[in-house]
Amino acid sequence: IRFNRVNKKGMQKRASNKSVVKTKVWDNSKDEEVEETAETHDISNAKRGDDGASDSGDNAGGSQESLHKISYRSNSVGCTTVFAVLIRPTVNTTPRTVKTTLTRLRLRRMQEGVFLPYNSMTRKMLHLVEPYVLYGIPSTETIADLVRRRGFCRVEGKRTPLADNNVIERELGDVGLICVEDLVQVLSNVGSDGGEDDQSEIFGKVTKFLWPFQLTARKSKFQRRMLDMKDGKLYGDQGDAMNGYIREML
Repeated sequence: IRFNRVNKKGMQKRASNKSVVKTKVWDNSKDEEVEETAETHDISNAKRGDDGASDSGDNAGGSQESLHKISYRSNSVGCTTVFAVLIRPTVNTTPRTVKTTLTRLRLRRMQEGVFLPYNSMTRKMLHLVEPYVLYGIPSTETIADLVRRRGFCRVEGKRTPLADNNVIERELGDVGLICVEDLVQVLSNVGSDGGEDDQSEIFGKVTKFLWPFQLTARKSKFQRRMLDMKDGKLYGDQGDAMNGYIREML
């Protein structure tokens, strides 16, 4: 229904270009969340907004011993890399536009995840297929765990285990990548240093070299069928919270 409406009337709700930073106030004495606030920053001021969020958390921590402020990004606007996972299958009634977009994102099977550069084009594509995917900002530690624990590469069109660094040096040595640590650095720092065009080109080679990550479902078949445990409305942009979901699926 959503996509038929989009085709007839146009996109009513466009992909957001504003970064949302939420702050949780945690009471250690009661071990519970007391309050949650949200601040919205334009994408051009995303970096300044992140700095302000971290400063507010530090200032609040020293006001009262039992209260602590925890700032986090609730969406991915302003970051350079996102990790997307296909969480719902496509069926015969799924619009062709959705299937084509998922194919362009290299999301073809359930519970498969890929790294994507988060630019204006990718943001619009993810917004179009939002009910089918779960995506957010992966930390450097999460990226390293994904590559080491679930990493497979593409060698001569075949899915090959990322067993040692010799495979990386043989396939990506021409761009200066020789080990897993180099892959993690490229995936986490794309576009952050100078020469964004070169960084984006290397990032594209790395994502093409890596086979889509095959993860496990957050809920098992027994939990879904017998215990009636469902994911509910969990889909779309999760921001920093994506790290917790990735660890559940590793």
